[in-house]
Amino acid sequence: MQPMHYEYRTTILMGVLSVAVVEFLAKLRNREGRPLSIPGLQASPLVRAPFAAVALLAPLVFASAAYAASSDTAATAAADKALYAYVSRHPLHRGYMYCLVAIEYSGDYQSRFCPGSRGAIILAQKALKQPLLDMHDDGELRRILLMIAKSAKESRDAQPEYGAEAPVAPSTLEHIYRRYEKDGVEQPFLYCYADILYFAESDNAYCRYTIAKLNVELFEGSERLLPDDDPPVLFSILKSIISKEKP
Repeated sequence: MQPMHYEYRTTILMGVLSVAVVEFLAKLRNREGRPLSIPGLQASPLVRAPFAAVALLAPLVFASAAYAASSDTAATAAADKALYAYVSRHPLHRGYMYCLVAIEYSGDYQSRFCPGSRGAIILAQKALKQPLLDMHDDGELRRILLMIAKSAKESRDAQPEYGAEAPVAPSTLEHIYRRYEKDGVEQPFLYCYADILYFAESDNAYCRYTIAKLNVELFEGSERLLPDDDPPVLFSILKSIISKEKP
């Protein structure tokens, strides 16, 4: 979202100052039930007119500021809609979701897929003649990625977070927790999680690596191994360890 324009900030500031002046003058006029008494000025139109004008303009200024903010929000929503339509002409680029998962669950804005996601967004904005994403604006990158994820979810059949309630042996979970509380979650684990969550797919290189790595550690700890083809169990474990890692 672009910063509020200078004129909008000025308008809001004028509104705040206007209300402050109205309140100050009203307190002077009403203190102890006595009218404002400044010798030679009480009845002067030079005092009455500005006071009335300020009282009248204050609500109008705030109405203008609210309309400007509403217009800015509508413009952002329209730009987002056009941006999503552009980036989704081809199958949704998985790198967007990999970058988003890395940001949401480990706070890593420089993960393997984030530079490419920034570049792809900028190219799309350039083609649409939109204001370009600042390569150093992490907050706006996250906002756009969340918008893409939300739009993708709304534009396809409901995709349950499958495996969220899948039972996993407590001893297995505890073994994995102890391991990753020390070293943190590996990026391939995050990408596997994103593949299951956003694409309902676990038969890929990232998930195969995740299962193999977890099974090596479980084997060394004499724990029960994970099945090779049970996405609900894999997702349940990944969701559990990633939620512990989330900043």
